Amino acid sequence: MNTTTIPNPNHVSEIEELELAELDLGELNLTAIEQPAARSAMSNIDCTGLSSAQVATIDKAAATIRQHDRSAREAILAIGKELLIVKDLLGHGRFGEWLKAEFDWSEKTAQNYMSVARAFASAPAAAAQFPANVAYKIAAKSTPAPVRAAIIAEAASGKAPAPAEVVKRIEAATVKAGLAAVKPAVAAKQEDTGNVVSGPTLTPVVAAPVAASGKAAQAKPADKKQEAISRMVAMLQRQLGDEFADFQRMMAKVDPADFTDAVNKAKPLPAAVKEAA
Repeated sequence: MNTTTIPNPNHVSEIEELELAELDLGELNLTAIEQPAARSAMSNIDCTGLSSAQVATIDKAAATIRQHDRSAREAILAIGKELLIVKDLLGHGRFGEWLKAEFDWSEKTAQNYMSVARAFASAPAAAAQFPANVAYKIAAKSTPAPVRAAIIAEAASGKAPAPAEVVKRIEAATVKAGLAAVKPAVAAKQEDTGNVVSGPTLTPVVAAPVAASGKAAQAKPADKKQEAISRMVAMLQRQLGDEFADFQRMMAKVDPADFTDAVNKAKPLPAAVKEAA
């Protein structure tokens, strides 16, 4: 006959206590197992220390901001279209008054919107693919038309270039266009006068004639204007020397109208300041 031995509860307790006493806890690695760092699902940014709910909040905020940003970009084109309509109805003078009264805007601000509306008229969806400042630069009058058309075409096809690349391309094309515009005038003046001034970057520029005579005396207004431009470039080359190339790069980044306005407002430097410089 088989019998089952029921352990004495008191005896079992004594065995467990003995085993625990003999166990060397110092040999155990009680260091918590490191959990993988939490990361944003959208940007893959390290969010270690945040709960999954907090990371989800960050991702939701990013999606909301992105949606508002796109709406703001689309609004630039829409605002520009409306401004063009109003300007056509009011005319230049009253349009400026209307801008001030309704929005406290300058015409420069309105011009940014209207330029975008004009430039992206054939591809309105492309405008929303660029930040506002880049869209303004693409649409600016100083941006060469072929470069503008190429960038807009790329964006319309779904392959919009990165903002930094857009700015780089526009600046390079603007400098190139400026050089191309000056060179023919330089060559023409060299034929007329034979006077040459060498510059660090451009091809030789005509020096100012000593006295107006012959062809110079019979020059047309357009010729006189081009002659003045050539003399100004030559003056800048002489004064700036090796820094003339830096001046060209800076000019490519500003609105020519703003630069002209700044020059008109500037006052000649005192002799002491010139010497110190």
